[in-house]
Amino acid sequence: MKLLLLTILLFVFTLTPLPSNGTETYTPAKSSPERKEILDTLRRHLKNEFNIDAVFSVEHFKIRNDWAWLQVTPRSPDGKNFYEPLGVLVRLEKGEWQIVDFAPGECTGDEDDSPDCNSEVFFKKLESKFKAPREIFPAPGPE
Repeated sequence: MKLLLLTILLFVFTLTPLPSNGTETYTPAKSSPERKEILDTLRRHLKNEFNIDAVFSVEHFKIRNDWAWLQVTPRSPDGKNFYEPLGVLVRLEKGEWQIVDFAPGECTGDEDDSPDCNSEVFFKKLESKFKAPREIFPAPGPE
């Protein structure tokens, strides 16, 4: 009987996920408050710096610990105006998401025509300069 109970307990524990230690890399759900907070931070930045009201098409969005990297294409809420793609590095500081680095257009890591924006070089620079986790950036493409 004890062996049966032990077998059942082992089976149940192997199916039960362990609590998160907060170090996994993930994409926040579209309806999550965290995603909304980060996109609202970017939205406020665009409004304050460029007088642009924007909604976003999100191409990449990864969070690890207190860091996030997102690549978005902003457009006007009515869909009539489209703007350059953006790469944005944000960090959670004192309970609020803050923009740490803002890379408009040519430096989202997707373009091969600028040596400064070669994805692997570009993301390694960000990782080194800000001590951001590599896991939030897009995986390097084929050479």
